[in-house]
Amino acid sequence: MAVLNDIQHLLFEIGGIDEDYVAKHVIGIDDLPKSVEKYNPKYVEEITGIPEESLAKQPRSLQREAGCGGEYTGLKSFEIPNHMQELAEIWNVEYHKIPHWNQPTHVESILNFIEGGIIEIFWISGTKPLVSLPDLPRAWKILTKGKVFIVCQDIFMTESTAIADVV
Repeated sequence: MAVLNDIQHLLFEIGGIDEDYVAKHVIGIDDLPKSVEKYNPKYVEEITGIPEESLAKQPRSLQREAGCGGEYTGLKSFEIPNHMQELAEIWNVEYHKIPHWNQPTHVESILNFIEGGIIEIFWISGTKPLVSLPDLPRAWKILTKGKVFIVCQDIFMTESTAIADVV
């Protein structure tokens, strides 16, 4: 939670908030900057042990999730070398370590791998596959069969957290 508060703190600090969107969709936003004010990278390093330098880079790497279409974050395409180079710089990894020679695995393929016993651990983070996937009965069947160990990371209790082995 401290890391998330740090990201929010830094987004406010650098002006990385879409003010128009937030004004339309968020209640209580005026109180949030004060709530996360103390969560600067130095303070959060003391709590978590994550280096201050790494924490300070997080807002820059924060991108909108592309969803289940198989794209990289920020709607980056594996077919555009410039996109992969940008991600490598943001994520502080070597360009060749980002799989860009083939399309990332689509969520439906992941379900196939779970169903076939190839994937045994599935980490769900901030999304609700049991609500948003096109073939919900199939998703429920595969994810509740007990063949896969599910970790769900979310700030709310959802259908996904309800079936998870670890929340």
